[in-house]
Parts: sequence; structure tokens; C-alpha cells
Amino acid sequence: MSFFNMDININWEWPAGRKLEHRVVSQVLELKTAKKMLQSPSIVGNLPEPMSLRVKVLQEGHFNEGVTITLILPKAELEGITSGSRVLLGMVDNDTAVCVIPMPDGLSDAEQSAWLEQAECSD
Repeated sequence: MSFFNMDININWEWPAGRKLEHRVVSQVLELKTAKKMLQSPSIVGNLPEPMSLRVKVLQEGHFNEGVTITLILPKAELEGITSGSRVLLGMVDNDTAVCVIPMPDGLSDAEQSAWLEQAECSD
């Protein structure tokens, strides 16, 4: 499933041991405290310390290159990630991310492909 260039919102859940269906190579455009609390299906209450993460897709795949994605997730899931960081969004279905993994710098195209294939979320 691919989306045309647009801004989209996706959901956040914890990985809970699920395998990734999509690996979305992105760059962080904006990272800020979320203004409102959103419910997550994977927890009973509101997300702890909710942050709004907006990224731009860098590599064609599940989403078209250039698409902007926004999601609300717990601050603890963003360790080491800042505006401008290249990240992998791990997704378990078409609109649910379960992890945001910082991508290593300085990888060749072949090394990046190998890294993407083996990247998994930790619970």
C-alpha cells in the first residue's frame, strides 16, 4: 500500500513481540510535547509523557518518498532522537508504528539495506 505525497497521522502501540511488516526510513522534522493526550489501544490510560513526532519519508516503500507522517508516542521511546535524526519507523500494519529506531550514520547503500533488513524493535 502506498500513499501519495500528503501529511498523514499514524497510531502508536508497544511492540509486544510482533514482527515488523514495514520499515520506513525517515528524517525527523519536528519533535515536541503533545498538546493533547491520546489513547493508545495497547495501554489502559493515556500515553505517559506524550510527544508529537513528525517525520519525512526518505525512501520509497510503504509510503511515497516525501510523505510527512505524524504520530504521538511516549517520550521514553525517543531516546537519542532529535530534530534532523534519520530514523526507522517500525510498523506492524498500514497505520501502526511500534518503534522508532535511530539509524547509524555513515552507512553505504548496501550497509543500510542490510541494517534495515535485520532491524527489530525491542519490547
